[in-house]
Order: sequence, then C-alpha cells, then structure tokens
Amino acid sequence: AETVWHDVGEAADFEEGTMTEVPLTHDTPGPAKKVLLVRTGKGDFHAVGTRCTHYGAPLKDGVLSGCRITCPWHAACFNAETGDIEDGCAIDAIPSFPTRVTEAGAVQVQAPADPRRIPTRRLPTMAAT
Repeated sequence: AETVWHDVGEAADFEEGTMTEVPLTHDTPGPAKKVLLVRTGKGDFHAVGTRCTHYGAPLKDGVLSGCRITCPWHAACFNAETGDIEDGCAIDAIPSFPTRVTEAGAVQVQAPADPRRIPTRRLPTMAAT
C-alpha cells in the first residue's frame, strides 16, 4: 500500500513522557484513523497502534515508562518504538510507524495513504537463532 507522511501536530505541543491519540490526515472518505503518538522522556517521537491486541484496551490510558507502554487493563507491555510485545498476555504486537520532525517543527507519521489499510496488529518480531 502507498504510504505518505501525515501531519499530526507541532512538536512543541507534545510534552515529554506523554502518549496522545492523533488522527491521520487523508483524502479518502470515512472517519480519520488514529495512531498513538508517544513522546518519550528523552524527547523522541514514536507512533504505534492505539489499542492493545489482547482485549482492545485504549493504550493512551496506560502507563509510559521510558520506551515501554503498559496496557491499562491486563498489564501487557509493548515497546513504544517497535510495537513488539515485551511482557504480558497479548499475542500480537501493535503496529509501529516511522516518525519525523520537520525543520519547521511539525511532527509527521508515515502510514498508508488510505486509512482502511492501516493495520491494528502485527505478528511479533522473532529473534533468529
């Protein structure tokens, strides 16, 4: 699927150590799809899926500790950068999306141009043996 850079806000508007659901801009009919924009305590931006893959809890209501997101319902833990499962009861990882900050200070997320193509889960990354 074709990907584009979606503007999601100004870097200065997101405090360090926060998670915010942001809509992705698009030109196709239908409601905006959202991603969870994470700004770590170090100021880095990451974008991942908005819902836990276990029972669909809203991850924005969870806890961000460093680069780890803990689900508010059953304590499944995901890596905010990769979306990989780090602990808990979830089976699938959450999708992750590249981010960048433009010279003008705009935060952008790279995701499919068509919001119907934005995944809600993905298979976890397995280490090679």
